[in-house]
Amino acid sequence: MESFKVFLIGGYCKTGAGAIHSFLKEFNKHHYLKCEFTLLGRPDGLIDLEDALVHSWAPWRSDLAVKRFEKIIHILGRERKSGFFHLSLPGKNYNKKISKNFTALSENFISDLVSIKYRGRWSGLNWEMSLPKWILRRFKKNVLGIKTDFEIKISSPGENFLPMARKYLRDLLSDSIKERNKKTNAVVLDLATYHCRPDRLLQYFDHPKMILIDRDPRDNFLDIKRKRANNINVSAEDFISWYRLMRSQSDCCSDLKDKVLRLNFEDLALNYNETSKKLYDFLEIKPEDHTERNKFLNLERAKKNVGLWKNHKSRSMEKIYSELKEYCRW
Repeated sequence: MESFKVFLIGGYCKTGAGAIHSFLKEFNKHHYLKCEFTLLGRPDGLIDLEDALVHSWAPWRSDLAVKRFEKIIHILGRERKSGFFHLSLPGKNYNKKISKNFTALSENFISDLVSIKYRGRWSGLNWEMSLPKWILRRFKKNVLGIKTDFEIKISSPGENFLPMARKYLRDLLSDSIKERNKKTNAVVLDLATYHCRPDRLLQYFDHPKMILIDRDPRDNFLDIKRKRANNINVSAEDFISWYRLMRSQSDCCSDLKDKVLRLNFEDLALNYNETSKKLYDFLEIKPEDHTERNKFLNLERAKKNVGLWKNHKSRSMEKIYSELKEYCRW
Protein backbone atom coordinates (compact mmCIF):
# COMPACT_ATOMS: atom_id res chain seq x y z
CA MET A 1 0.00 0.00 0.00
CA GLU A 2 1.18 3.54 -0.77
CA SER A 3 2.20 5.69 2.19
CA PHE A 4 -0.44 7.91 3.74
CA LYS A 5 -0.46 10.93 5.99
CA VAL A 6 -2.02 10.87 9.44
CA PHE A 7 -4.01 13.86 10.73
CA LEU A 8 -4.33 13.91 14.52
CA ILE A 9 -7.18 16.09 15.81
CA GLY A 10 -7.49 17.09 19.45
CA GLY A 11 -9.52 19.50 21.54
CA TYR A 12 -9.84 20.48 25.19
CA CYS A 13 -13.40 19.23 25.78
CA LYS A 14 -16.11 21.21 24.00
CA THR A 15 -13.67 23.52 22.23
CA GLY A 16 -15.00 22.70 18.76
CA ALA A 17 -12.83 19.86 17.45
CA GLY A 18 -15.98 18.35 15.95
CA ALA A 19 -16.08 21.20 13.43
CA ILE A 20 -12.62 20.24 12.13
CA HIS A 21 -13.68 16.60 11.89
CA SER A 22 -16.69 17.67 9.83
CA PHE A 23 -14.47 19.79 7.58
CA LEU A 24 -12.05 16.91 6.93
CA LYS A 25 -14.88 14.46 6.21
CA GLU A 26 -15.64 16.51 3.11
CA PHE A 27 -12.49 15.32 1.29
CA ASN A 28 -12.89 12.29 -0.97
CA LYS A 29 -9.44 10.84 -0.24
CA HIS A 30 -9.57 10.95 3.55
CA HIS A 31 -10.15 7.82 5.63
CA TYR A 32 -12.11 8.72 8.73
CA LEU A 33 -12.34 6.26 11.65
CA LYS A 34 -15.75 5.72 13.21
CA CYS A 35 -14.56 6.24 16.78
CA GLU A 36 -12.22 8.19 19.01
CA PHE A 37 -8.68 6.83 18.77
CA THR A 38 -7.52 6.86 22.40
CA LEU A 39 -4.99 4.01 22.23
CA LEU A 40 -2.01 6.36 22.35
CA GLY A 41 -2.55 8.72 25.26
CA ARG A 42 -5.06 7.01 27.52
CA PRO A 43 -3.84 5.53 30.84
CA ASP A 44 -1.94 2.27 30.16
CA GLY A 45 -1.90 3.12 26.45
CA LEU A 46 1.07 3.33 24.09
CA ILE A 47 2.81 6.28 25.77
CA ASP A 48 2.63 4.61 29.19
CA LEU A 49 3.92 1.39 27.63
CA GLU A 50 6.90 3.22 26.12
CA ASP A 51 7.69 4.92 29.43
CA ALA A 52 7.75 1.59 31.28
CA LEU A 53 9.69 -0.37 28.66
CA VAL A 54 12.17 2.31 27.60
CA HIS A 55 12.47 5.35 29.86
CA SER A 56 12.02 3.84 33.34
CA TRP A 57 12.69 0.16 32.77
CA ALA A 58 12.72 -2.48 35.48
CA PRO A 59 11.83 -6.17 34.94
CA TRP A 60 8.66 -6.14 37.04
CA ARG A 61 7.59 -2.76 35.69
CA SER A 62 7.84 -4.09 32.15
CA ASP A 63 5.77 -7.17 33.06
CA LEU A 64 3.03 -5.06 34.59
CA ALA A 65 3.03 -2.54 31.73
CA VAL A 66 2.69 -5.27 29.10
CA LYS A 67 -0.21 -6.86 30.96
CA ARG A 68 -1.99 -3.55 31.42
CA PHE A 69 -1.57 -2.75 27.72
CA GLU A 70 -2.96 -6.20 26.88
CA LYS A 71 -5.98 -5.43 29.07
CA ILE A 72 -6.53 -2.10 27.31
CA ILE A 73 -6.45 -3.57 23.80
CA HIS A 74 -9.00 -6.23 24.76
CA ILE A 75 -11.29 -3.58 26.27
CA LEU A 76 -10.94 -1.38 23.19
CA GLY A 77 -11.42 -4.30 20.83
CA ARG A 78 -14.52 -5.90 22.29
CA GLU A 79 -18.09 -4.85 21.63
CA ARG A 80 -20.19 -3.32 24.34
CA LYS A 81 -23.84 -4.09 23.75
CA SER A 82 -26.28 -1.37 24.73
CA GLY A 83 -29.71 -1.68 26.28
CA PHE A 84 -30.98 -2.64 29.72
CA PHE A 85 -30.96 -6.38 29.04
CA HIS A 86 -27.45 -6.38 27.54
CA LEU A 87 -25.25 -6.49 30.60
CA SER A 88 -21.77 -6.59 29.12
CA LEU A 89 -18.24 -5.55 29.99
CA PRO A 90 -17.07 -2.12 28.79
CA GLY A 91 -15.69 -1.99 25.29
CA LYS A 92 -15.13 0.32 22.30
CA ASN A 93 -15.59 -2.18 19.45
CA TYR A 94 -12.35 -1.28 17.65
CA ASN A 95 -12.53 -4.68 15.92
CA LYS A 96 -15.50 -3.34 13.99
CA LYS A 97 -14.95 0.41 13.95
CA ILE A 98 -11.24 0.36 13.01
CA SER A 99 -10.28 -3.11 11.76
CA LYS A 100 -11.51 -6.65 12.27
CA ASN A 101 -7.87 -7.48 13.01
CA PHE A 102 -7.36 -4.84 15.71
CA THR A 103 -6.97 -7.33 18.57
CA ALA A 104 -4.89 -9.76 16.50
CA LEU A 105 -2.49 -7.06 15.27
CA SER A 106 -2.18 -5.67 18.81
CA GLU A 107 -1.39 -9.12 20.22
CA ASN A 108 1.27 -9.60 17.53
CA PHE A 109 2.82 -6.26 18.54
CA ILE A 110 2.96 -7.38 22.17
CA SER A 111 4.41 -10.75 21.21
CA ASP A 112 7.19 -9.03 19.26
CA LEU A 113 7.97 -6.78 22.23
CA VAL A 114 8.26 -9.57 24.81
CA SER A 115 11.71 -11.20 24.89
CA ILE A 116 11.39 -13.45 27.97
CA LYS A 117 8.40 -15.46 29.26
CA TYR A 118 8.29 -17.82 32.21
CA ARG A 119 6.07 -19.01 35.06
CA GLY A 120 6.79 -17.31 38.37
CA ARG A 121 5.63 -14.86 41.02
CA TRP A 122 6.26 -11.35 42.28
CA SER A 123 4.25 -9.46 44.89
CA GLY A 124 3.00 -6.65 42.64
CA LEU A 125 0.81 -9.04 40.66
CA ASN A 126 -1.24 -9.76 43.78
CA TRP A 127 -2.26 -6.11 43.89
CA GLU A 128 -3.67 -6.33 40.37
CA MET A 129 -6.05 -9.17 41.24
CA SER A 130 -9.78 -8.77 41.86
CA LEU A 131 -11.07 -9.73 45.32
CA PRO A 132 -12.65 -13.05 44.15
CA LYS A 133 -9.41 -14.11 42.44
CA TRP A 134 -7.39 -13.10 45.49
CA ILE A 135 -9.62 -15.15 47.80
CA LEU A 136 -9.40 -18.17 45.48
CA ARG A 137 -5.62 -17.89 45.31
CA ARG A 138 -5.34 -17.70 49.12
CA PHE A 139 -7.68 -20.67 49.47
CA LYS A 140 -5.56 -22.77 47.10
CA LYS A 141 -2.38 -21.84 48.94
CA ASN A 142 -3.53 -22.01 52.60
CA VAL A 143 -6.12 -24.80 52.40
CA LEU A 144 -5.11 -26.95 49.44
CA GLY A 145 -1.39 -26.27 49.60
CA ILE A 146 -1.26 -25.26 45.94
CA LYS A 147 0.97 -22.35 44.96
CA THR A 148 -0.16 -20.54 41.82
CA ASP A 149 2.41 -19.13 39.43
CA PHE A 150 1.81 -16.31 36.97
CA GLU A 151 3.06 -15.93 33.43
CA ILE A 152 5.81 -13.32 33.63
CA LYS A 153 6.53 -11.26 30.49
CA ILE A 154 9.75 -9.28 30.31
CA SER A 155 10.30 -6.70 27.60
CA SER A 156 13.20 -4.29 27.05
CA PRO A 157 13.11 -3.15 23.40
CA GLY A 158 15.19 0.00 23.94
CA GLU A 159 15.60 2.07 20.78
CA ASN A 160 13.64 -0.53 18.81
CA PHE A 161 10.38 0.44 20.52
CA LEU A 162 9.55 3.38 18.26
CA PRO A 163 10.13 1.54 14.94
CA MET A 164 8.04 -1.36 16.27
CA ALA A 165 5.26 0.97 17.41
CA ARG A 166 5.25 2.78 14.04
CA LYS A 167 4.97 -0.52 12.19
CA TYR A 168 2.13 -1.65 14.46
CA LEU A 169 0.13 1.52 13.86
CA ARG A 170 0.98 1.58 10.15
CA ASP A 171 -0.25 -2.01 9.76
CA LEU A 172 -3.38 -1.28 11.78
CA LEU A 173 -4.36 1.81 9.78
CA SER A 174 -3.45 0.15 6.46
CA ASP A 175 -5.72 -2.74 7.39
CA SER A 176 -8.51 -0.30 8.20
CA ILE A 177 -8.10 1.38 4.81
CA LYS A 178 -8.16 -1.97 2.96
CA GLU A 179 -11.40 -2.98 4.67
CA ARG A 180 -13.09 0.21 3.45
CA ASN A 181 -11.72 -0.39 -0.08
CA LYS A 182 -11.22 3.31 -0.64
CA LYS A 183 -8.42 5.25 -2.34
CA THR A 184 -6.85 7.17 0.53
CA ASN A 185 -3.99 9.61 1.01
CA ALA A 186 -4.69 10.53 4.65
CA VAL A 187 -6.19 8.98 7.78
CA VAL A 188 -7.98 11.24 10.26
CA LEU A 189 -7.69 10.29 13.94
CA ASP A 190 -9.87 11.77 16.66
CA LEU A 191 -7.68 11.96 19.78
CA ALA A 192 -10.47 13.56 21.88
CA THR A 193 -8.69 15.07 24.90
CA TYR A 194 -5.85 12.50 24.86
CA HIS A 195 -3.42 14.79 23.07
CA CYS A 196 -1.11 16.09 25.79
CA ARG A 197 2.53 16.04 24.77
CA PRO A 198 2.13 16.34 20.98
CA ASP A 199 5.86 15.72 20.62
CA ARG A 200 5.36 12.22 22.02
CA LEU A 201 2.30 11.42 19.91
CA LEU A 202 3.77 12.56 16.60
CA GLN A 203 6.74 10.20 16.85
CA TYR A 204 4.48 7.15 16.42
CA PHE A 205 3.65 7.95 12.79
CA ASP A 206 5.58 8.26 9.54
CA HIS A 207 3.85 11.35 8.09
CA PRO A 208 1.87 13.06 10.89
CA LYS A 209 0.20 16.43 11.26
CA MET A 210 -1.67 17.57 14.36
CA ILE A 211 -4.41 20.18 14.78
CA LEU A 212 -5.32 21.42 18.27
CA ILE A 213 -8.64 23.25 18.52
CA ASP A 214 -9.11 25.97 21.08
CA ARG A 215 -12.00 28.25 21.94
CA ASP A 216 -12.90 31.34 23.95
CA PRO A 217 -12.80 30.05 27.56
CA ARG A 218 -16.10 31.69 28.44
CA ASP A 219 -17.97 29.79 25.71
CA ASN A 220 -15.97 26.69 26.59
CA PHE A 221 -17.08 26.93 30.24
CA LEU A 222 -20.73 27.47 29.30
CA ASP A 223 -20.80 24.49 26.92
CA ILE A 224 -19.19 22.19 29.48
CA LYS A 225 -21.68 23.24 32.14
CA ARG A 226 -24.65 23.06 29.76
CA LYS A 227 -23.87 19.62 28.36
CA ARG A 228 -22.09 18.16 31.41
CA ALA A 229 -19.28 17.09 29.07
CA ASN A 230 -17.32 14.14 30.47
CA ASN A 231 -19.43 14.63 33.62
CA ILE A 232 -17.36 17.72 34.43
CA ASN A 233 -19.18 19.98 36.87
CA VAL A 234 -16.75 22.58 38.15
CA SER A 235 -16.76 26.10 39.50
CA ALA A 236 -15.32 28.98 37.50
CA GLU A 237 -12.21 28.89 39.71
CA ASP A 238 -11.61 25.18 39.07
CA PHE A 239 -12.27 25.64 35.35
CA ILE A 240 -9.63 28.39 35.15
CA SER A 241 -7.02 26.12 36.75
CA TRP A 242 -8.00 23.21 34.50
CA TYR A 243 -7.95 25.43 31.37
CA ARG A 244 -4.42 26.66 32.08
CA LEU A 245 -3.17 23.20 33.00
CA MET A 246 -4.44 21.58 29.80
CA ARG A 247 -2.82 24.20 27.61
CA SER A 248 0.47 24.12 29.48
CA GLN A 249 0.75 20.41 28.69
CA SER A 250 0.65 21.07 24.95
CA ASP A 251 2.85 24.18 24.97
CA CYS A 252 5.79 21.95 24.09
CA CYS A 253 4.58 22.05 20.49
CA SER A 254 5.82 25.64 20.01
CA ASP A 255 8.92 24.31 18.22
CA LEU A 256 6.86 21.93 16.07
CA LYS A 257 5.12 24.51 13.92
CA ASP A 258 5.55 22.44 10.76
CA LYS A 259 3.77 19.53 12.52
CA VAL A 260 1.28 21.17 14.89
CA LEU A 261 -1.32 23.81 14.06
CA ARG A 262 -3.19 25.57 16.85
CA LEU A 263 -6.52 26.80 15.58
CA ASN A 264 -9.45 28.61 17.18
CA PHE A 265 -12.98 27.37 16.63
CA GLU A 266 -14.08 30.97 16.10
CA ASP A 267 -11.73 31.36 13.13
CA LEU A 268 -13.29 28.43 11.29
CA ALA A 269 -16.83 29.62 12.05
CA LEU A 270 -16.37 33.32 11.27
CA ASN A 271 -13.47 33.37 8.78
CA TYR A 272 -14.16 30.19 6.85
CA ASN A 273 -12.39 30.97 3.56
CA GLU A 274 -9.20 32.24 5.17
CA THR A 275 -9.10 29.37 7.68
CA SER A 276 -9.79 26.79 4.96
CA LYS A 277 -6.75 28.05 3.03
CA LYS A 278 -4.66 27.81 6.19
CA LEU A 279 -5.77 24.20 6.63
CA TYR A 280 -5.09 23.34 2.97
CA ASP A 281 -1.56 24.74 3.27
CA PHE A 282 -0.73 23.18 6.63
CA LEU A 283 -2.08 19.72 5.81
CA GLU A 284 -0.75 19.92 2.25
CA ILE A 285 -4.09 18.95 0.74
CA LYS A 286 -5.57 20.09 -2.54
CA PRO A 287 -8.67 22.33 -2.60
CA GLU A 288 -9.97 20.31 -5.57
CA ASP A 289 -10.13 17.24 -3.33
CA HIS A 290 -12.62 19.12 -1.14
CA THR A 291 -15.43 17.53 -3.13
CA GLU A 292 -18.25 17.67 -0.57
CA ARG A 293 -17.81 21.21 0.66
CA ASN A 294 -20.27 22.20 3.44
CA LYS A 295 -21.92 18.76 3.43
CA PHE A 296 -20.88 17.95 7.00
CA LEU A 297 -19.73 21.28 8.40
CA ASN A 298 -22.75 23.42 9.23
CA LEU A 299 -21.36 26.94 9.30
CA GLU A 300 -24.60 28.56 10.42
CA ARG A 301 -24.78 26.25 13.40
CA ALA A 302 -21.10 26.87 14.17
CA LYS A 303 -21.62 30.63 14.14
CA LYS A 304 -24.43 30.30 16.68
CA ASN A 305 -21.94 28.73 19.08
CA VAL A 306 -19.65 31.76 19.01
CA GLY A 307 -20.08 34.41 21.70
CA LEU A 308 -22.46 32.44 23.91
CA TRP A 309 -21.10 34.29 26.93
CA LYS A 310 -22.72 37.55 25.75
CA ASN A 311 -26.11 36.21 26.85
CA HIS A 312 -24.82 34.81 30.14
CA LYS A 313 -23.11 37.70 31.87
CA SER A 314 -22.30 36.80 35.46
CA ARG A 315 -19.56 36.85 38.06
CA SER A 316 -18.25 33.60 36.61
CA MET A 317 -17.87 35.19 33.18
CA GLU A 318 -16.12 38.21 34.71
CA LYS A 319 -13.79 35.96 36.68
CA ILE A 320 -12.87 33.88 33.64
CA TYR A 321 -12.25 37.00 31.55
CA SER A 322 -10.07 38.49 34.27
CA GLU A 323 -7.93 35.36 34.71
CA LEU A 324 -7.83 34.13 31.10
CA LYS A 325 -7.96 37.39 29.20
CA GLU A 326 -5.20 36.34 26.79
CA TYR A 327 -7.39 33.48 25.52
CA CYS A 328 -10.62 35.51 25.16
CA ARG A 329 -11.64 36.67 21.71
CA TRP A 330 -13.34 39.93 22.65
